[in-house]
Amino acid sequence: MTTNMGDLMAAYKKFILGQYLDYVQKYESTEKTNLDGAKFEAACYTILRARGLRVEIGDTGTTGGADFICSGVSCRFVVEATTINTLVMEDKTGMKHDQTGIPGGWYRAYPTLYQKLIDKAKQVAKYDIPRMGVIGSFHNESLSLFRHVMADKYFSVFFSRDSSGRPLPQDSLKNISAFTLVAFGHDRYRAMGFLNPFPSYYLPIQFLPDLWFRQITQKGLEDGTLLGEWISTNSKGQQSFEYPFEMVL
Repeated sequence: MTTNMGDLMAAYKKFILGQYLDYVQKYESTEKTNLDGAKFEAACYTILRARGLRVEIGDTGTTGGADFICSGVSCRFVVEATTINTLVMEDKTGMKHDQTGIPGGWYRAYPTLYQKLIDKAKQVAKYDIPRMGVIGSFHNESLSLFRHVMADKYFSVFFSRDSSGRPLPQDSLKNISAFTLVAFGHDRYRAMGFLNPFPSYYLPIQFLPDLWFRQITQKGLEDGTLLGEWISTNSKGQQSFEYPFEMVL
């Protein structure tokens, strides 16, 4: 039997009931007022746990904190998770959530990742370890909108341009070590990572060994095209961006 989003939410609630009783009310409030946010929080927790990481909830105190603090045998980093509203995704990309009766048409990559990331950069600036933003979408066509062939359009968020059009590091995003885009199907998800070339703290890709990350190439930096390349520590060397949901407590 396949695992779906409802299963992930049920397992996540069981986790916080057992480990973070004071956080239960906050999560249930999110579930009532921002269902996509609650779903994505549960999904992110499961995605991280499925990679063998110990995952703590960081946003439990009165002063706030990162959504998750992750640690492993030789790693420690924080994660901030957020979703793109489906109506906003429709408006910004031109891709309708309901494609019934629509034979085709033009659409583009989601163009305003910068604002999502700059908000998260402020929230994680206090941590002296790598910081990763995770951005998800429950748009029905998110698997198409977050495709690896559109990667360099998303990767360019880490750069601005000078008056001559030459790329410059986006200094305001230095507190984001990397970000990951996550799209959802019924029982699977697609995830692809993007490494900031000039962060305050680098995120070693060994922390998430089966994920593929986009990094800038020397050529892309020198000629201004911002061409990237995919890297991973995946020992099998098979490039894949799709994963099944896994039930991990």
